[in-house]
Amino acid sequence: TQRGRRIGLFRGIGSFSFAAGAFAGGWIVAQTSAPFVFVVAAACYLAASVLGLFLHESETRIAVPVAVEAAPPPARSTPAHALPFAFLAGVFLWTMALGANAAMWPNAMSHLGYSQQTISQLWGLAALIELPGMQGAGILSDMFGRGPLLIAGGLGMALIFTGYVLLAQW
Repeated sequence: TQRGRRIGLFRGIGSFSFAAGAFAGGWIVAQTSAPFVFVVAAACYLAASVLGLFLHESETRIAVPVAVEAAPPPARSTPAHALPFAFLAGVFLWTMALGANAAMWPNAMSHLGYSQQTISQLWGLAALIELPGMQGAGILSDMFGRGPLLIAGGLGMALIFTGYVLLAQW
């Protein structure tokens, strides 16, 4: 019953980490140069990899009952048969929109005249807002289910991206 909250917390921690990187990256660019950010990122990845050497997975396994003789499901021509394809199409569209946003948002902000440091700070601020937002999304998913929350998230992102076009100039 707490799965959504836990996922929201872990995703929120990821957003907080992203925010820290965005703020630090913008500051590093302003103090040194853009290529130096990649040197710092490489050092962070190396340090994280070294820390990974100290992690050990738990040997606990959950026993899963095995079906003795499971018959393959009958082929269906009902709308439920199209569900995996609809899911894959949805994942493709969602990921494509996210990739386009992540790749083009800094360019759009630069086009509006924002500096590299300001763009990093704005992205960091957005990621900081995600920390409590993801926890709230986890609570809502536990209350209402994952499907309705996913639909609300898609509609919300559509409104945000429309706002980028219509309101960002102010």
